[in-house]
Amino acid sequence: MVNWGLVRIRAEIVEGMILHLRFAGLMVINRPVSELKKEKKPQTPKKEEETKESALTLNVILSLKDDIIRLLGGITFGHFYLKLRFGLDDAADTGMLYGFLMALKGAVFAERRVEINAYPAFEGIVFEPDCTCEFLIKRVYRIFLPVFNIFRKVSGKKAKKRFAGGL
Repeated sequence: MVNWGLVRIRAEIVEGMILHLRFAGLMVINRPVSELKKEKKPQTPKKEEETKESALTLNVILSLKDDIIRLLGGITFGHFYLKLRFGLDDAADTGMLYGFLMALKGAVFAERRVEINAYPAFEGIVFEPDCTCEFLIKRVYRIFLPVFNIFRKVSGKKAKKRFAGGL
């Protein structure tokens, strides 16, 4: 779910693997996930360069470093809340995991924006998380260029240069 001002986008997959996508409360997509996969038609490549698949190589990842730093500079951490009910097969392992989570809670206690609540369940395997994480983007226009550069580099598409202006 993304909430930003008046813009609200929510996607959820419900029973039967059906995707519900809502934009501003209106249903945009309501389809089974299996129908979203598209079959690719075989194309005849024109050049040798077009046959190479774009992939995340080490060079691409290293070239993303500056854009990722600029993107993260425009995002501020808001609040993190975790409520977790958990249990393992062995009660001793559940107790050790609970101790680890309480040590983590103690380490982040001074940070008011982080809240961790853990409840051990000793009756068997249980995992019931409830997590909320909030990020704030104060100046949205600052993240458009880094996001576009990351998308362009990862997808392997080259941006077309457009020239505007007159004489």
